Amino acid sequence: MIEGNLIIKASAGTGKTFSLATRFLRLMLFQQVPPERILALTFSRAAAQEIYTKILERLWAASADATGAEREKANLLDGLDAAARAEIARLDLDWSPKTFARLLRRLIDTQHLGAIATLDSFIIRIVGNFPKELGFQHAVEVLDGPAEAEALESALNGMLTRNVDANKIAENFRKMKGGSFPRTCLAAIIEVLVHDGWRNFVLRNRRSFELQNGRRITWDDKA
Repeated sequence: MIEGNLIIKASAGTGKTFSLATRFLRLMLFQQVPPERILALTFSRAAAQEIYTKILERLWAASADATGAEREKANLLDGLDAAARAEIARLDLDWSPKTFARLLRRLIDTQHLGAIATLDSFIIRIVGNFPKELGFQHAVEVLDGPAEAEALESALNGMLTRNVDANKIAENFRKMKGGSFPRTCLAAIIEVLVHDGWRNFVLRNRRSFELQNGRRITWDDKA
C-alpha cells in the first residue's frame, strides 16, 4: 500500500537495517499486519538478530514518552511522497506512546511465531513442519558437529565395504556430499577423498578395510 517492492543497494553502515526495520514497522502500523505474518530473511544469524533488536529498540523508545513517539512518527513518515502521506492521514492513527507499546507487546508475545530468521533456518522450519508432504519418510533434523562426523564416517565405511552394489555406493556418496550426486561420480569421489580430508580417514582405517575385504591391498600414501 505504501511502498511496493524495494531494492536497497548500499554499503555497510549506511542504514540498511534501519530501513528494513522501518519497513517492518510500517507494515505493522499502517497496514495492521501481525508481526508473525511478516517474513524477514537474512543470510546470517547476526543480521537477523540485528534487525529484530533494532525493531525492539525503536518500539521501546517510542513507547517511553511523547518525545520518543514523535521521533518514531517522523522516522516512519520520512521519505514517503505526498500521496502516501495523505493515505496515512486518512487512517487517523493514534501516534501516542501507548500505540507503540501495543505494537511492542504484540511483537514480544508472538516472537516464538516470528519469521525474522536466516534463509536456511526458515527452509529447515518448512521441511520440519511438512516432511511427508515434501517426500521425506521420516522427520527431518539438523545434525550437530559430532553427529555429522559420525554419519559421514558411516557413509564412507559403506562405500568402502566389499560386495556393496552401485546403488548403495551412490546412496552413501550422496550422504557424504550432503545430498548432491554429480555426473562425474568418480572425479567427485576422488575429490572427497583428497580435498575433503577423507584420505586421512582411509589411511587410519586401512587395516580394517584390508581384513574386511579378505585380501591384501597395496596402499600408496602419496597417491
